[in-house]
Amino acid sequence: MNRKGVIKKKERIEEIMTAAKTIFSKKGYFGSTIDEIAKVAGISKGTIYLYFKNKDDLYISLMMPLLEEFERVLIDFKKNFSNNQYKTGDEVIQGFCEMFMKQYRYDAEALRILQIYQLLNLHSVIKEETRERLWLIGKKSRIISEDIICDSIKLGLLPKVNPVQLIDVLMGTFLGIVQIQENKYRISGKNHIVETLKYCFSLISNGLCRSTS
Repeated sequence: MNRKGVIKKKERIEEIMTAAKTIFSKKGYFGSTIDEIAKVAGISKGTIYLYFKNKDDLYISLMMPLLEEFERVLIDFKKNFSNNQYKTGDEVIQGFCEMFMKQYRYDAEALRILQIYQLLNLHSVIKEETRERLWLIGKKSRIISEDIICDSIKLGLLPKVNPVQLIDVLMGTFLGIVQIQENKYRISGKNHIVETLKYCFSLISNGLCRSTS
């Protein structure tokens, strides 16, 4: 395929994914169909199947760039941590906060789709091959996150806590605050996600780091 063909293919995929985001966000996973997505994209149903195997494949493709970006951001975080750029436990916790906010800024819509996937337990209805793709990238990110927490404990920046549970607390706080604040935004038109996240992570940090000071 020549360069022009590659560009056209990329543009077509982006058109399909943009249409899919619109439909999935509006109707959810179960209420959405390939026919509707094709109609919004202005193409035939068959054209979608040239690029995506099925609805599962298309749905997961909307989350994969976000998950891959999360892994890249985590790798940078770990690198900066290894270079001693974080001197206190508070800086480590706020580092996680900033990393999560980067994810939100990167693609808020994909994050909403990821939340729907988790809330509706959709991993039980998608193909095993697709579940495996998600599990592998999630496992990598989890390992990096836990390594940062474990190293912080070894250095005395954080108290002796369960790294797995702490990561769950941080991730749960992030996803929960995003959901609550976005619901409020639909009513008030005011977005307080960033300041609320910073406040919540400060509370977590104060509780953790008090025992190490």
